Amino acid sequence: MQKSGSTPLADLLTERENLLNSNDDRMNQVILQGGTLWGAVNTVVKTSNGPTQTGIAWFSVDAKKGTMSNQGYVAVNNQSVFFPSIAMNSSGTGAMTFSLSGTGYYPSSAYVRIGSGGTTGPVRITGGGAAPADGFTGYQALRWQRRRALG
Repeated sequence: MQKSGSTPLADLLTERENLLNSNDDRMNQVILQGGTLWGAVNTVVKTSNGPTQTGIAWFSVDAKKGTMSNQGYVAVNNQSVFFPSIAMNSSGTGAMTFSLSGTGYYPSSAYVRIGSGGTTGPVRITGGGAAPADGFTGYQALRWQRRRALG
């Protein structure tokens, strides 16, 4: 879901607005920092007073012992967060970046701080989206054309 706005391609095709892809549950990125593996995946979350949305489950694993050091979730009420990526510095503090979208936001980039104690502070938007996603890959009418062009 994304904030409503101008969708000229959807209007031209007389289709519903492009649905955003929140990927699947494969872990796309893992990093090793100071003997700890860090990773995150998309998941389904439900906040206490919001609808079911796409959220993020994150994990830190002691690489030598193979045991979970910490884990948690990132969720934003009434919005979805997806495509997480974690970066850590040499002191073991870092940031988890991701996409954020929902009824209040066009697809945007955001982050939250993360370290051995988990996530800290609020989710911060680093680049607010300017308009709804309206690319050709999200429309049924153009899928056949893409397959045909690719052979």
